[in-house]
Amino acid sequence: MFSSICKRIVARNISNSYTMTSQSCNINVEHQQGFDPRHFLLDPAQNYKQIVSGIQKQGLMSIFLRVGPINCSSEKQYDFVYNFCATKGNVLSLTQLPQSHPSDISNFIVEFADKRGVENLSVHSDSGPLIRIAKLTPKDMPGSKADKVVKDSKEMLCAAFKNKLRNAATMSEQFELFFNEFRISSSVLRGKLFFASILGDFFNWHMQTKLVPVPFGTLISGLASNNADLDVSLSNISCDDIQNQSILTVSQLTSDAQKRFEKFERAGAVGLFTNAGKNVQQYIDGLSMVTVITEANVPLLALKYEPLNLDIDISLENRVGLKTTWAMNTYIRMNAKVAPFVFFIREWAKHKNLAAHGLDHKGFSPFMITCLAFFYLMRVNPPVIPPMHELLAKHKKKSDLIIGGMRHQIVTDLDSIATRSNTSSLEELFLGFLQYFSKFDFEKCRLDLTRGMVGPSSNKFVSITLPYTHNNIARNVTVQEAKTFQKEAELSLRILESKVRRSRRSNDWGVSSLYKITEKMWHRY
Repeated sequence: MFSSICKRIVARNISNSYTMTSQSCNINVEHQQGFDPRHFLLDPAQNYKQIVSGIQKQGLMSIFLRVGPINCSSEKQYDFVYNFCATKGNVLSLTQLPQSHPSDISNFIVEFADKRGVENLSVHSDSGPLIRIAKLTPKDMPGSKADKVVKDSKEMLCAAFKNKLRNAATMSEQFELFFNEFRISSSVLRGKLFFASILGDFFNWHMQTKLVPVPFGTLISGLASNNADLDVSLSNISCDDIQNQSILTVSQLTSDAQKRFEKFERAGAVGLFTNAGKNVQQYIDGLSMVTVITEANVPLLALKYEPLNLDIDISLENRVGLKTTWAMNTYIRMNAKVAPFVFFIREWAKHKNLAAHGLDHKGFSPFMITCLAFFYLMRVNPPVIPPMHELLAKHKKKSDLIIGGMRHQIVTDLDSIATRSNTSSLEELFLGFLQYFSKFDFEKCRLDLTRGMVGPSSNKFVSITLPYTHNNIARNVTVQEAKTFQKEAELSLRILESKVRRSRRSNDWGVSSLYKITEKMWHRY
């Protein structure tokens, strides 16, 4: 009986026909004209459903336009592209994307007010669907010599930012400056989110599914930098509008039933991605390194989009990834101090070679470092953020999200979460973080983010647990690697003993004493 239910759920999620609308995700919000997704992700007035729907709608009303080669200044080129697009429809915004490498081709994201502009500028394929990646090579563009355009060099940008850090009044102000300078730019974020929409076109038109491409991970949490990858979950997502009490959460299944459900879903994902991997390059020009990965926690279709130098991991119904991302985005929007605090800790850890990706890496990943930062914000007295269990709704309701046929009781509005009254500065929180984890007993203690408490642990690996998965996410991190992290935390504390305050005798104080600011940090991607 259960096997047949699993098969029906998986089959329904990956085989339904699709029409190019957002009706499959019944979480609509009025489309905001030309909204900036970077600010949207940090806006306390939004909730998950509005964020998902807003990003999806903006993607569907946009086109990726490759322009060139044109021998004129970038300002003239921008004006020409805008005027050209305006003949096709009502342009809400035109965003030029940074170049990943020197090229005579310029990339733009064009957002229209309605589908008319999208349809007029898209390429119509023989099989019917619109291909929302187009190329413009105008023959009537002036062929005069390129105007001399003076741009700030990396050297100038670096020097100016160092001066800002040097002249900041406090280290807390430096954290704010660092976050605003190095978090993902609006143009880069738009480009990456748009590509998720293009993937949705492919899977729904060519693979005949009814799946919504939902970005998640660092990109959506609000903690991304320009070089962040794109993680996308292909999900059948809706709300429980009729309050169907029979729709269960994954945790309400027995352990054996959960294993069987996961087995069926993994098989469906592998089959879908194997087939997609054979066809996706024919639909999206510029893809490379197309690989189906079956040995990960969830099956993945990995891609690289060369024009944007963008690495993409596609998963199917990645409930854990989606819920964890939404929880962390909630924390970011809950308190303005959270984003610059966690962002700097992530970047500091990567700068000190304490965090990296890779199967062979035995230390912390950037996500694990993020968990350490959030855990500290739960433990500090008084806490800055609540434990994760407070983000789980207690009762079934119509606003519950149904992802892949399973209920997810996540609190969606900040107003329903009790606020915390911590008044510590960013400087005080960072020093407290270093002190806390320089003394933390990783060998005997477990970080339980579900309850925001320390639990017992008795093995040679670090233990970090979340409410959405039974696995220890740090199971490959040895206690010895954690001690390396602790030594660096102690060293940073010693450095800050004399350099935490602004001093006339030293140019490098606060953030500058811990993080070497170089010109390379202003690379495009």
